[in-house]
Amino acid sequence: MSRTLPLLAALILAALALLAQPAFSASSKPLDFELTAPAPTVSAAGAHREYVSPPLRAPRRFNVVGLRWRGGASEHVHLRVRVKRNGGRWTRWRELETTSSEGPDQGRGEPVHRGISGPAWAGHADWVQYRSERRLPGAKLHFVRTIGSVPARQPRVRAAAEPQPGMVSREGWGAQDCPPRSGPDYGEVRMAFVHHTVNLNDYSPEEAPAVVLGICRFHRNSNGWNDIGYNFLVDKYGTIYEGRAGGVDQPIVGAQAQGFNSVSTGIANVGTFEDVPQSNEALDAMARLIRWKLPIHGAPTAGTVTVTSAGGSSNRFGAGTPVTFERISGHRDGNNTACPGSALYAQLPELRRRVGNQQPVAGTPDGVGQSATRLAATPPAIIAYPQPARVSGNLSSFGGGGEAGLPVHLQRQGTNGSFKTIVRGTTGPGGSFALQFNPSKRAVVRVRFPGDSAHGASESRPAPINVRPLLSWTRPAARVAPRGLISVPGTIAPRKSIVRLIVVRRSGKGRKGVVLSVPARASSGKFKVRTRIRTPGLYRMRVIFPGDSKNLAIYGKWFFVRVAMGGGGTAAPAPAQETTAPPPPPAEGDAGGTAPQKRR
Repeated sequence: MSRTLPLLAALILAALALLAQPAFSASSKPLDFELTAPAPTVSAAGAHREYVSPPLRAPRRFNVVGLRWRGGASEHVHLRVRVKRNGGRWTRWRELETTSSEGPDQGRGEPVHRGISGPAWAGHADWVQYRSERRLPGAKLHFVRTIGSVPARQPRVRAAAEPQPGMVSREGWGAQDCPPRSGPDYGEVRMAFVHHTVNLNDYSPEEAPAVVLGICRFHRNSNGWNDIGYNFLVDKYGTIYEGRAGGVDQPIVGAQAQGFNSVSTGIANVGTFEDVPQSNEALDAMARLIRWKLPIHGAPTAGTVTVTSAGGSSNRFGAGTPVTFERISGHRDGNNTACPGSALYAQLPELRRRVGNQQPVAGTPDGVGQSATRLAATPPAIIAYPQPARVSGNLSSFGGGGEAGLPVHLQRQGTNGSFKTIVRGTTGPGGSFALQFNPSKRAVVRVRFPGDSAHGASESRPAPINVRPLLSWTRPAARVAPRGLISVPGTIAPRKSIVRLIVVRRSGKGRKGVVLSVPARASSGKFKVRTRIRTPGLYRMRVIFPGDSKNLAIYGKWFFVRVAMGGGGTAAPAPAQETTAPPPPPAEGDAGGTAPQKRR
């Protein structure tokens, strides 16, 4: 009996210890799950109305939570969330960053207009509640569980020669459980945007890698992005984390500053810094990171830079607008957001002071003895289809001459702002090169040198190439009877869906004006415009394609048809006429084209 009681007590204590464990074990894999948000009730506080959800128990314990909904974000969406941990008290309300998404990873897949929030770190939580200033249709709460999925070891710091700072690799924070959907896109790095992740700030050093993994899982699995949105993250303890996959020394395009992702790197501060400033350790870590990152891409760390906005629903500037930024800017400078929080935003001048003015001069090492390079390229502004577009230029080193025998890549910009290589070549004597491709529609291109062991990477400024279609047609009979059929067949390449026949009538007093604009559908690049005119007279006509977002307009040459009694039907057609690339015509009704000849 004396032996049985201690054994029984030990079993009871072991059972109690098991019951006291979290809802998942240290060996569990990361997990994402969702909950359809119920319709919120209206809470009135004076003249102010808010939509507040009831307290919601999650399907299981979670560490990260956020929302998405149909339709986009706007200035009227102020989203707040709070959580209850381990059956204890509710945390205070936390404002979440909100933005709009036009589709997965800003351009991948079918576009879906929706609003998304940033992920909120919750620690160990079971309950959640949210509120907003307007209803969020189709709202879903997305939860991520990560604690217990990151290996229980100290963060693995990537070994690097100075001045590249040490950082936790993707493997070190568990990115194997958040693999990218596809390979990285490459842009250029001309500036740095500073962010905050809008998490609760009371995470421990041991929890920080799990916070980063939770953000990655939320960005990938709830927002539908390719990978974690940020290029780098920095926690409040001064630890730097490798973000989006592709290489910390490469110009990887993130999803961190819509409209400017392809010209910047994004550094996110783990936590919320609206009322609380960032720590000295974190500011020093960011300074080391920026001092290394910008110069290896040929950019100085101080002063301003002018870049072109690619637009987007959360962008403060329309597509094509030149915008001047500080080399180190806050997310709010480019997008409609409060990020990186008022307290951290106020620290940006101090961050710039700590970074200093590091210049990418010739011979500046980046840890492997690279020298900065400069690449200039000149594409044609307009080509006539199907002519090739020839992009020529020169690659040189800073303070030196042209660099021969080095690889250069002609790259084309995609719908999400990133660039993909379409043609590869090698520089010739003096660093010169000429690359060409055959675009069928408008293209924004640049040339990129990827760098090697002795030379830093560089890119030319992006520039558009516009494409004018090739339009040909067959003239109709020169004379037809009233209500006689006028038929104009032809072709257009590249293929377009609609062309138009413009009909202008000259009156007896010399006045003229458009009397018809006849559309015709083109199938497989072929069309046939048909019309009938009942009023006798002399009519001037031409076939046009009015232009669209892909191709410039093309205007055919004028021809004449007389509608008169005694006119025949459709006569034998004249030879086909081809347009080339004339300038846009004067306004309809103004002088232009060949003057009509007197007909008998």
